[in-house]
Parts: sequence; C-alpha cells; structure tokens
Amino acid sequence: MTTAQIVPAQADSRAVATTETGSPAPLTVQQVLTHVALIQQIMSAAMKEGEHFGRIPGCGDKPALLKPGAEKLCLLFRLAPAYDVEERQHERGHREYRVTTTLTSIISGVLIGQGVGSCTTLENKYRFRAGAAEITDRAVPRVYWEIRQDDPAKAQELIGGKGFTVKKVDGQGWMVAKGGEKVETDNPADHYNTVLKMAKKRALVDAVLTTTAASDIFTQDLEELNASLATLTPQHAPVQSAQAPAPAPVQTTRPAATVEAGQIETVDFRQTQIHFGKNRGMTLADLTPQQIHWYETEWLPKKETSGVSGDGDRTLIAGLKAYRQWREAEKATQQAPPARRARGKRGSPAPVPAELAA
Repeated sequence: MTTAQIVPAQADSRAVATTETGSPAPLTVQQVLTHVALIQQIMSAAMKEGEHFGRIPGCGDKPALLKPGAEKLCLLFRLAPAYDVEERQHERGHREYRVTTTLTSIISGVLIGQGVGSCTTLENKYRFRAGAAEITDRAVPRVYWEIRQDDPAKAQELIGGKGFTVKKVDGQGWMVAKGGEKVETDNPADHYNTVLKMAKKRALVDAVLTTTAASDIFTQDLEELNASLATLTPQHAPVQSAQAPAPAPVQTTRPAATVEAGQIETVDFRQTQIHFGKNRGMTLADLTPQQIHWYETEWLPKKETSGVSGDGDRTLIAGLKAYRQWREAEKATQQAPPARRARGKRGSPAPVPAELAA
C-alpha cells in the first residue's frame, strides 16, 4: 500500500490564512482529508487497541478513544491541555467534580478548543461496594487460570457467571465464592481523588475529539483515505474547485411498498435525506465523502441483511446506491484517456440499471 505524505494540521502553524474580513479561511477538501489521514496513520503506527483505544461492549463496533490515545493526539497536534475544576458537595459526604479542558497550540498559543467532563462519588461504582463474599465448596478449576486472560467471559462462566469470584482460603487453596450484596460505602472520601482523575480524563477526551474532529475517524479506512488524497486538487486550490460537478439523476425503481410495480421515478442522491441519528434532516449532498462512506459500509450492509424497516430506509438505500453508481461513473471517466473523456462530455450519460435501488 502506498502511503500519502502527511503533514500536521495548520492549527499548529504560527501563520493562519485569513479571508478578506479577517476571519480564519476555511480549509480545503485536501487539507481536511490530510488531517483525517494523519490521525489514521498515527492510530496504525503508534496506537494499540486496548491501550490507546478500545471497544465498549454493547456500544457497537466503533472504538472509543482512551486517555493514552488522547494524549498521543495532543502530542501529534502540539496541543497543551489546561484544566478548570469545579467542585460540588452533596449529602452524606459525596462529592462531584466538573472539569473543563482547554487546548491551546504549543507553537502559537492560540486557543484551539475545549471539552467538558464530570464524575461523582454518587455513580454506582463509587457509591456502592460489595459485601462479604460467601465461600462455596467448589474449588477453582484449573482451566479457569489457563483461559482467564484470553477469554475472561468464558472463565467467568466456569465459576458460576456474574456475581461469582475466586478467593484463597487457608488450607483449601483457591475456592469459588459468591459475591455479597452491594452496600453503600460509609466513606466517600476514599474515592475523591479517583473521581477527580476520572472527570479530568473525560474532559480531556472530549476536548481532543471535538478539537481534532476525530469523533467519526475510528470507523474510516486508511487505505481509502490515501486513495482519495491522491485524486484531489493541489493543496492551495479553493474548496469549490474540489467539488464534483452536479451528477445526472439516476433512473431507478423503488420497492413495491412505496411505488407501484414497474413505476420508474428519478432518484437524485443529492436530495436524499438522512432520517435518523445526528445527521437527521441532512441530505447526502450536505455530508462529506467520509460520512457517506460510513452509511455505505456500515449501515447499508446491516439493513440489507436484517431487513428494511420503513420508507426512510428505502429512500436512503436508493440514494446511496445512486451515489455509488455516480461515483463509479466519475471514477471511470477520470481514468479514461483524454480523447475518450472528451467524447463522453458531448454525449448523454449512459442509463443506469433499474435494479440498482431494488
């Protein structure tokens, strides 16, 4: 795989380009993709899953940025964090910390962004503690020790599942024990430092994700980003020059649930709206290629295997397939010899098979 040459983001530069009104000039499409690819390369070369980022059970396949990973990104973009801590007292000695993290450029001293986080001793894992464990008459099986590092879930099943643990008993060795009922801690002060550090960590991660626009990066593919960089306009070209020309509408057939059999209608992916999530109400034309890539590679395959649930799903599926067809046609046109491209411009676009949106 050929890796594009990446340079740090312009946020770390002393000289920031401005518009005629004095406000910061927007980045070009290539600069944005360069920024994204830089983070991807650092993740691949200098970050480890489980140490710098990891997956949270029950929260999908998207990895979560951990504190060591956030610190790596601060180093990458030369960002210095500063913390503002607000302390709040609660009844029975409980305490809450709210932290605001401010990131500034080490090079220029310019404020880059902020993030917030909080933690309190009223959270379940700090408010309660396990009661005295009840020792059972079962010895810990040997296989438990052999697999507990590689397969902790299976190891937990071997000793009885959730709520069971192991205890060393004098004269008996390691025995299976049943955890006692949770009881409220009588000394919240034991956790003051822990919750302060946790609030600080949460604020740092929030600031880094927000400032570096890395919230959706962990689902993108590095190889595809590098391929995109190779096809973009020069770095100093305006954003408008990197935009694709308006595509011709795609003729397609919608599912029978919304359109009578055989009825043909025009699907313009630019007007296709997202009907769920944080991008709800936006059209595909409002999204970046990397955002559309997620819908193509993550959302669409799941819908095609699990089943379509409504008109919004059908419309988005049709739009994504129309976008994919247009993108492939544009790619073929760019790769064609100059003479062939010239002939293609004078002719009308080739028809698109109706089954694309089926």
